[in-house]
Amino acid sequence: MIERRPHWDASLISAVLADLRDVYDSGYGEEQAFRIIAAVEDWHRDRWTGVCESPEEVVQELKQAQAAIQRVLGLHHFVVDEIETREGPEDVQHCSECGYIPTDEKPCPTIRALDGAA
Repeated sequence: MIERRPHWDASLISAVLADLRDVYDSGYGEEQAFRIIAAVEDWHRDRWTGVCESPEEVVQELKQAQAAIQRVLGLHHFVVDEIETREGPEDVQHCSECGYIPTDEKPCPTIRALDGAA
């Protein structure tokens, strides 16, 4: 016999039972609903094992990834430095972190990659 798991609320069980009764119209009870819910939940857990164990971990992973992106964005920005050329001093715009010198007004490849454009 399978036991009801604490996080299953009444509306979840009712929805599964209603669907079972609509499809099979034969006295299905909570035990059958519990088995279906458990099977789907276990499948979902097994599918994501090694990736994230819980929705809270997913949120934490997303927050960490977003923070890392913000750190990279903070490093890669254009600055202007004066350099000596044959013709004399010249202002050159380049990425402060990777040194990329744009031939157009596009950001460095790192920022383009984060924006999904690279």
